[in-house]
Amino acid sequence: MWATIGTVTQFSATIDVSTWPTDDYCFIFNPGESALERDIRLTSIFDIITDIDKDGIGDTTDNCILISNPDQADCNTNGVGDACDAINPEAADVVCDGVDNNCNGSIDEGFQLEPTKCGTGACASTGTTSCVEGQIKDSCIAGTPGTEIWNLIDDDCDGNNNEGLWSGFFQPIDMGDVLNQVKAGSAIPVKFSLGSNAGLSIFEAGYPQSIKIECNTSTPLDNIETTVTAGGSSLTYDPIANQYIYVWKTDKSWTGTCRKLMVMLIDGTSYFANFKFK
Repeated sequence: MWATIGTVTQFSATIDVSTWPTDDYCFIFNPGESALERDIRLTSIFDIITDIDKDGIGDTTDNCILISNPDQADCNTNGVGDACDAINPEAADVVCDGVDNNCNGSIDEGFQLEPTKCGTGACASTGTTSCVEGQIKDSCIAGTPGTEIWNLIDDDCDGNNNEGLWSGFFQPIDMGDVLNQVKAGSAIPVKFSLGSNAGLSIFEAGYPQSIKIECNTSTPLDNIETTVTAGGSSLTYDPIANQYIYVWKTDKSWTGTCRKLMVMLIDGTSYFANFKFK
């Protein structure tokens, strides 16, 4: 029987030859064969001539049907030819997966170490990644939190800086919705605490400063009884009281006006008090 592209049916064997190379094929049937024997022989012939990738290896035994690989190389012996397998000698073994992806006897040797960071504030640290038995490990270990003190470092590593350390202003000044009434030209002691002695370089450049504000007649007045004698403004620290004292020298020309004193620290926090000058 001669057959070209199409479907050949003989006895109980039905063979799809649509993928066979365009050619003529001759099948010889032995009269003494049983139907089962003919089926087995036809299947064997079919296995040989069905070769999609035309590499000379029948598709039922080819370990990579769609890509020509006559050598049938299979470096990891998993039954999938190197030509079709992600694991092959040309693969880049850069993924940390615990697999020898290029069959060179080493595992994950191409994994790239990466720098890492962890922790915040005083606990900030650095490290690197590594690949250990198919798992990515990070060597970074954050530091141990300490006690928060007033500085430009988050000592207790909670993401906040200097929280809860400011207190003030203390007497003779009142904060909030009140006008501290004082004679223009006086030197006013502005007292506050940062919890400890943080040195004298605590003010943001240009501060403290004052600006003129409206004198609201409905705002309560509080007279300042305590002033000091000073030729100009200055900052000192009192270790006994654990307080800073900023002596604010006011101007006599401010008589009859109201002003807001603004104190901004180098950590970005700011505080204010309002005054009326008589």
